Amino acid sequence: MKFFNLLKERAAEGVKIKLSVDRFGGNDMSRTLVNDLKKNGVEFTFSRKASMQHFFYSINHRNHRKFVVVDGKEAYLGGFNIGEEYLGNHKKLGYWRDYHLRIKGEGVFEIEQQFLKDWEEDTGQRLSPQHVHTSDSNRANYQLLFSTGEELEQKVIKLINCARTKLTIATPYFIPSERLMDALISAKEKGFSIDILLPDNTDAWFTKPPSYPKTEKLLSKGIRIFLYEKGFFHGKVMIIDHTVANISTANWDPRSFYLNDEASCIIYDREIIAYVEREINEDKANSRRLTKRVIDEIPKWERSL
Repeated sequence: MKFFNLLKERAAEGVKIKLSVDRFGGNDMSRTLVNDLKKNGVEFTFSRKASMQHFFYSINHRNHRKFVVVDGKEAYLGGFNIGEEYLGNHKKLGYWRDYHLRIKGEGVFEIEQQFLKDWEEDTGQRLSPQHVHTSDSNRANYQLLFSTGEELEQKVIKLINCARTKLTIATPYFIPSERLMDALISAKEKGFSIDILLPDNTDAWFTKPPSYPKTEKLLSKGIRIFLYEKGFFHGKVMIIDHTVANISTANWDPRSFYLNDEASCIIYDREIIAYVEREINEDKANSRRLTKRVIDEIPKWERSL
């Protein structure tokens, strides 16, 4: 409510505000709350509402992007949602670890453009972003990737195939397809160092059992797997050879790779990548290694799932 009240305050001061919330992700937002936001000047839409045409696809097609764009000059993108648990206030999981980017400069135009494309699909209202010219100082090389469907998987496989020595993957949910598994195993067989960082405890228990056969197979191939113990790990990060990093909204699961609307920022700036690697190394230090013994200790009832 603090967040909504702040939006209403800024709208009253003349700031134009558009708030788009995924229909399922925002299912706690009551009609009264939505009407109150609109009454106080906040333009609001639920994104990816269910449709009777292709009903089952429409309820599975979620908008999983996380965008904030301010005045066409500054944008945010990454894993961080808006909720009490992301502030570390989850009763069970506590500390919440995530990776999020602040972007300034020309890329902001592209992010706002994508936001407005989504807005048009959900509302029918066609708008154009304001192109704000920015200085070239402090520029880093990066590429924005907005995906819906399997082009994201193809891009990730291409990144894996570009690796020459080392690959680091961090994700809260790990249920890769056979094509992704083959790409990882092939990279390991070429002698690459591969580390995968996953949460030890999860906010979605049903994602762990399908992950066990995947992690067990990769572990048998010599891939190192770390289980984050400090709280809940929600970041979506991939680092290739110290030269490319991908910070994304997408998880390593079929929903992100085949159904969701996602957003990724592929970074080629070595200074930023070195900073991200230091953070990942800190997360590894707050983790335990997955071993065959840990797998063998999984209860039979949980393994059966």
